Amino acid sequence: MHEQPEYRRAYSGERTCGKIWEQYGIQRMEATLKTIQAINANPRLLPNITLGVEIRDDCWYSPVALEQTIEFIRESIAAQTTGSGGAAGEKSDQNEPEICLSSVTESSGVTAAPRVKRKKNFVGVIGPGSSSVTIQVQNLLQLFNIPQIGYSATSPDLSDKTSYKYFLRVVPSDRFQAAVMLDLIIHHNWTYISAVCTKGSYGTSGLEAFKSLAKKSGICIATEDTLQSNPDDKEYERVVLNFLRYYPNARVVACFCEGQTVTGLFNAMRKLGVSGKLLLIGSDGWADRTDVVAGIEEEAVGGISIRIQSPYIDWFDEHYFTLNPWTNKGNPWFKEFWSVKFECQLPDSGDAVLGFAGANAEYRYNRTCTGKSYALHI
Repeated sequence: MHEQPEYRRAYSGERTCGKIWEQYGIQRMEATLKTIQAINANPRLLPNITLGVEIRDDCWYSPVALEQTIEFIRESIAAQTTGSGGAAGEKSDQNEPEICLSSVTESSGVTAAPRVKRKKNFVGVIGPGSSSVTIQVQNLLQLFNIPQIGYSATSPDLSDKTSYKYFLRVVPSDRFQAAVMLDLIIHHNWTYISAVCTKGSYGTSGLEAFKSLAKKSGICIATEDTLQSNPDDKEYERVVLNFLRYYPNARVVACFCEGQTVTGLFNAMRKLGVSGKLLLIGSDGWADRTDVVAGIEEEAVGGISIRIQSPYIDWFDEHYFTLNPWTNKGNPWFKEFWSVKFECQLPDSGDAVLGFAGANAEYRYNRTCTGKSYALHI
């Protein structure tokens, strides 16, 4: 639900998560809940089986994700040994799907949501979203023979079945998008380029795949650099200045980067007054995300990004745009999201708003959310 903590906070021992994340947090959760409800309501899909879900906030950060993984493995083992709940797939006595919602623990900086008593044992894990975090979680899950399905973890490393034998995914490996990025570069006859990636399995492995293909195709990579996830602004400026000072003719930059890294690079270009000096070829970490270039569109002009082909889900818009904190009781993070998005204080939230986690904890609003003049939109 939340973005990862800033790099300096993450490695200083502070476990505070970042800001609430609409696209990669709230929207994905609402899509999950709606999909499960639709499956359970259709007697032809899984007759006599009711699906349930427990949703946890990993903050796109390995220590928090591992903490949550250990917790639900512990609870699952306890459920098996105490005999609580039926076997996986057994018909529930309730018509509604059981939805257990839990944020990260208080030690991680996020107020824990109320827990719902679980009646079933865990049968698998979906996620996390990040490749590097997924690898950490998989290393733990496979010790207990728990299957894991990735919905956006695209690192080539995860294709190694000898190392990640309980992992499956519904998205292709980054080797394919590395080939697409190279095809774009060859098409435009860019033979002398620079490269940068976000440190971690996604960026590092993706760039390695790209470099291997580039070498075979005769593309010269003049220099390459690596950025930590969510570092200080000075780091972005260092990378941009390094490219321009020492390799001024390698203006095309292959960027196997997370969205936050792309945003940081564009912001650095603006701050340094070098807009238009570098042209980024971005991976699907950028894709078609408008939040990546919001307010820095001029710096992004001319850049090219790719994304996995996927259809637009019209029914989700119809569902999502009707949500509000007064009626949406299934998502314990929705009030926090609503308050931050519309910069208003929910009248019935009280200490809940003041207890917002991570970067959102600093927000205090004088306006009251009325519900009459606010509506979600893309």
